[in-house]
Amino acid sequence: MTNSAIQVTEELARLQPAPPALSTRMLLRHALLLAGLFLLLSILYWVAVYAVAGRPGFPLDDCYISLQYARSLWEGHPFEYNFETVPGLRSGGSSTPLWIYLLAGTYALVRDWVIALYVLGTAWTLIGVALAYWLMLRWTGKPAWALTGAALLVLTYPTTISAFGGMEVPGYVGMFILGLLLYDFSRTASPGRQIPWRLAASLAFAVGVWLRPEFLLLPLLIAAERFLSLRRQGPNWFAPWLGEMSLHAIAWLLCIVPYLAFNWWVAGTLLPNTYTIKSVARNATFDGTLLPSLPSAWQRKDWLAAVRCLTLGQALMAVSLVVGLFLNNLFLALKTPKALRDSWRGALGPAGVLAGLSLLAFPMIRALVDPSGLFIFQFQRYFGHITVLFIALTIAWLARCSAAPNRRLIIGLVLASLLGPAFFDFQAVKAIDNINDMHVYIGQWFAKNTPPDATIAANDIGAIAFYSHRRVIDTVGLTEPDLARHYLAGGNLEGYLRQVRPQYACLLPTWHAGIAERTDLFETMFRVRLGINIICGDRRMYVLRTCWNPDFGKGPIDPEARSQLTAPQAVKGK
Repeated sequence: MTNSAIQVTEELARLQPAPPALSTRMLLRHALLLAGLFLLLSILYWVAVYAVAGRPGFPLDDCYISLQYARSLWEGHPFEYNFETVPGLRSGGSSTPLWIYLLAGTYALVRDWVIALYVLGTAWTLIGVALAYWLMLRWTGKPAWALTGAALLVLTYPTTISAFGGMEVPGYVGMFILGLLLYDFSRTASPGRQIPWRLAASLAFAVGVWLRPEFLLLPLLIAAERFLSLRRQGPNWFAPWLGEMSLHAIAWLLCIVPYLAFNWWVAGTLLPNTYTIKSVARNATFDGTLLPSLPSAWQRKDWLAAVRCLTLGQALMAVSLVVGLFLNNLFLALKTPKALRDSWRGALGPAGVLAGLSLLAFPMIRALVDPSGLFIFQFQRYFGHITVLFIALTIAWLARCSAAPNRRLIIGLVLASLLGPAFFDFQAVKAIDNINDMHVYIGQWFAKNTPPDATIAANDIGAIAFYSHRRVIDTVGLTEPDLARHYLAGGNLEGYLRQVRPQYACLLPTWHAGIAERTDLFETMFRVRLGINIICGDRRMYVLRTCWNPDFGKGPIDPEARSQLTAPQAVKGK
């Protein structure tokens, strides 16, 4: 390092804040303010839900996949998606098993599956806000700035949607912040006690893998952070780096080996079946030639596809990341480059370096595995923790520039945070309306009009399986490990359906090369059409009898069922 670089690093290290002295009264006041803000936003959210959708629900059908797994687990089935499985045919493969176990535990307390999911999401959201407040308090050394940052986190998209959205986002966000906070304790620990804190953080991150498999990236980021931080301390960095990395490897193995064993048990693969179907067998819903994943290109030995993934895929993710951060908070997004630069230089200690690396590495590396999952995809489902990093790093930078936030700055930050909620909250409540009108309605229809042993092939399996209590064949393959292997062997959906022979199907007409229009395989009983479609894969879903149904050939369920808009009236009671 040059003398100037050493001087910059030393100056930044001197600026690292010490933990402030806190009073119980002040902490309680801040907690009440944050809880009150969250309550206010929650009330506004639910008023909008009832105004638009007319009833509770979730903005993603995948929420009901978690509910289906949790209910199956509660009823004593060994982590199977379907209650009655065909011998030799698996129906497992969740990417978030810990969330499902927590959901089953929450149901034991409230005895209502939908309420259990709301309670679990709310609890983890509040835990995440509290941990983020603590982290920003350590990074800024100023309670006013920590309160400002935590309030912005509550206000900023997608916190409220995630709290009531039913997905595992609040859980993995909370676990990520916990790991980062433990990592930061090494900055102020006495000599000889820094490594145990970082190892504790490694264990927290490793547990987070059970909530989102993307946490498997963190060992590489920890290794990069240790490399950058130790090199600043002098040329003899390799031996300390190698010694600490060996300890981190042991900590990770303690959690990862059971995780790999669990995946093998439920799906026959070391990684979740969702990874196999989305990232390797890319012809689950399309052949993936335009925007392929790197594992898919490698599996097919298609090097031009690999180049497209490394160029077009990375460019799209970079653009979506920038756009997403600007939507989250325009003012903070403009300050992010400076905040990242200072964090990489060590202004916030090891945790700051790790946070800065994570903010960019998580989106860009995930784009190699699932290029279609851009930053704002499905209400920022895969990148909830990026919002926390984005706010925490920029608030820490602002705190180094000013002793306390003034009123004008706070008003500007709040106004800049309103764009995301104003735009996406309407989409979320309309998405609830879509899911209720299409998937929930169809699931309830099957529960009333089909025998209990009926088997249904479906593109969207969450609400249809949960409300129908019928066995569901997932034509996308998220819960069908055998379908993933069928696709990898070069098979198509028709071939798989001929093996499993479902009696009914719920298919989107534009998916799977338009197989829903095949009159030799299916006949239409009725169709569900949406008005404004926000979240579903198509405005229409066909509810079909298959050629393996004894009633095949009997036509629609009523003379007008082929063209009538049936679902919204039935769901809303109009």
